[in-house]
Amino acid sequence: MDVLKGCYTEQGVPFGYGYPAGAEKGDRPTSVGAEADDEHEAIGLYVCSVGHPGRPNSPLTPQQLGWSYDYFTRFLVPCYEANGIVVPPAPSRADFIAKWPHQNWFPTAGGIADPDKAAAVAKACPPLK
Repeated sequence: MDVLKGCYTEQGVPFGYGYPAGAEKGDRPTSVGAEADDEHEAIGLYVCSVGHPGRPNSPLTPQQLGWSYDYFTRFLVPCYEANGIVVPPAPSRADFIAKWPHQNWFPTAGGIADPDKAAAVAKACPPLK
């Protein structure tokens, strides 16, 4: 994070910190990110992205995807729904695994405007990490 923050600053790119759902005041950020609003910032963002790429992730195995699907459909979605969050219907387990990451379904509690409710939902319904 410090390296990217330094690069963004050097390139004149505005940046912000990312926090996990349910973070409380005083918690340390877990990421740093930036968006470009003009050509100068876009070039700076590109320079930093190429100069300091993130660590690639290995593809998930079918077993990991199946476990994720089970977690989503058996715990996370029912938890969200119990907290008033509407989640679109899930695809079949086989389609979720076969089409990943293009399955066009992923349960989220994003978009809760009330920060207290968002924190309560994040605490009650922890997402996969």
